[in-house]
Amino acid sequence: MSNLEVSIALLLLERCQCTSVLCDDGHEAADEQQAAELLRSVREAVARLRAMGYGEDEILGVPEKEPELIHINRDYRITIPSREGEEIKLPPLLKTVFILFLKHPEGLCCKCLDTFADELMQIYETVAPDVEPDVRKKRIQRLVTPIDGTIYMVKSKLSRTLEKYFPRSSSQMHGIIGKGGGKKKIPLDRILVEWE
Repeated sequence: MSNLEVSIALLLLERCQCTSVLCDDGHEAADEQQAAELLRSVREAVARLRAMGYGEDEILGVPEKEPELIHINRDYRITIPSREGEEIKLPPLLKTVFILFLKHPEGLCCKCLDTFADELMQIYETVAPDVEPDVRKKRIQRLVTPIDGTIYMVKSKLSRTLEKYFPRSSSQMHGIIGKGGGKKKIPLDRILVEWE
């Protein structure tokens, strides 16, 4: 079944119920049976696609949206100007990591984050000024300790959070990606990042 067929059938599933249609030749029952069979096939196909990791946008063939410009002020408040300044709200640690990776378009090796501990601390102090210095230090220390795995948890949570603000195709441009063991980076074109 092609993407188009799946898309059409999904739309039928969501918006319609199978109803009896009387054709000129009187084959009402056959039409209902055919429709029911099509719906069963579609449900099976969608279940298989979901099991393979495909999202709704991919299954429905939603056209990819262009990544949007993001604006970051001096206090690291992140907004989307095209949406009347809607703020991207991230917890402090996620925001700290997001900002760090945006500042380094060449990418960073997660196992070598300890070399960026001072920069992470400066960002975190700005993002979360009310957090006690000892707590900040412990959180950054855990973040840069490769064995701890905190960076991977933060990276995963960041991706899920960004999906709330951007369609899946666009959120992948804003998220941190990269092959295991290699450098990770945010592929967003830095022309689309406006720093204050």
